[in-house]
This record gives sequence, C-alpha cells and structure tokens, in this order.
Amino acid sequence: MVKIGLDKAEYAVLQDAGKTPEVKQLPGLTTAKLELEMANENFYADDTIFAIMESGITKLALEYGLADVSSEAKKDILGVSVEGGMELFKKDISAPYVATSFRSRMDSGKYVWFGLVKGKFTPSGLDLNTKEEKPTAQTEAISASFVAREEDAIMLVIGREDNEDFQLSKFYLKVYGVDPTAQTPPTEEE
Repeated sequence: MVKIGLDKAEYAVLQDAGKTPEVKQLPGLTTAKLELEMANENFYADDTIFAIMESGITKLALEYGLADVSSEAKKDILGVSVEGGMELFKKDISAPYVATSFRSRMDSGKYVWFGLVKGKFTPSGLDLNTKEEKPTAQTEAISASFVAREEDAIMLVIGREDNEDFQLSKFYLKVYGVDPTAQTPPTEEE
C-alpha cells in the first residue's frame, strides 16, 4: 500500500516506571522523518562470509516538522521554562523522556500508526525568511533520539489497520501504557 500524508502527532511525558498520566496532541504536523539503523558485522571463515552477527537496533531517531510548537509543548517535551509569556531556554535545560506517535493514511483509506516509546527531544534553530510577493509558510522542527524501554526492550511500534487483529486501543497501551480513546471526559456537577 502507498502511504499518503500524515497527521495525529501525539506525545506523553513519561513518569517513573515509564508510565504516563496523559497523552497530548501535537498539532500542525507537516513532516515526520523516522531513521532506523541496525549494525551487522560479517564473520569470516573458510575464506567466505560464514555468519552475519547482528547487534540489533543501534539508532532510532525522529524529526517532526510542525507548523508551530506551542509553549506548552516546548515546556513538556523540551524542558523549556515558560515564565511571563516567554520561553526561556536555559543553559542547563533538560528534556524529559517522552513517548510519541503519529499516523499515515494508506491509499486504501486505512492507517499505519507509528509509536516510539522512550526518547528525548532536542530543540532546533529557526530558519525564517522575509515575506516576498507571496507568503511562504515557515515551520519549526524538533528532533528526538530513542532508546529501548527497560521492561520489554521495545523501541518502535508499528500498527497497521489493514491487519485483521489490529486494535487502536492496544496500540496506545503498547506505546503509552494508557488508552486515551478510553478516557472519559469529566462530567459537570450539578
């Protein structure tokens, strides 16, 4: 299947034991570049490759292009201080561990869901241009590196709606440890 576009970027700040109390939206997703590397080493014997030794995933990185990154999101995922309506990027900034997900629609109309379970985002610079004859949209980018989750060694979860037994709730539970689709909104007290 061909993938067409992407949307529904979400994130959650991980608490102790890799759990999260809340999954939040990260609106304005324009691009997502997922980089996955595995290292293999050839073992030679009898004048030929005798075996290929694998070391598993050695790099998992993600770069989001976003229309804008809100101050709240920068505070949550980058560790930026927000005071008096200003974002303060301090020398000793420390980003928390987060989980994140997004989806891409296939030409069948179903979605492929991507979830990265434990990583840290880093801020990037801005590349702004003057407005010329026609306005040009200018976006922001944030990048993250991911590691394996300690309890199950999972780094990346890919769920496909065209797989017969796929359930979105199980995808969310695997990535975040909670299912935001099952959360009930608070009721108004009379």
